[in-house]
Amino acid sequence: MFPSITPQEELWLQTLAVPKIGDVIVFENRLGMKIAHRLVHRVGNYYFTRGDTCKIINFPCRKEKILGVVEGKNRNIRVSLFLKLGLDIFLLNYLIYETLRDVRRKNHFLLLTLVSRYLAPPPLPFIGAPK
Repeated sequence: MFPSITPQEELWLQTLAVPKIGDVIVFENRLGMKIAHRLVHRVGNYYFTRGDTCKIINFPCRKEKILGVVEGKNRNIRVSLFLKLGLDIFLLNYLIYETLRDVRRKNHFLLLTLVSRYLAPPPLPFIGAPK
């Protein structure tokens, strides 16, 4: 289900929900692997699914193999913290290097600003004008 769901994300499942066409469901395939795909068609007790980037429909799964309907997702916090820590160390080393060597590289600076914007926490909501 990449890009909407990545392998590092935890999925929140509603196990009692009845899947509808268009819902993302988690099911167990014939080999015992757990797969999250979008439900595209249903015939009796057989459900046909497909990944968002796939062009063909998967082999049908039975109703008993469905584990639940995806309600939400949660990114792996450890990966995010590791990336932020690495970015902080890299930025500190880069700033020290730039200060000592007086070298300016525009491409590196642009790359760092883009990465830091992606990893930065969302801004706080604006409440009112400052006094």
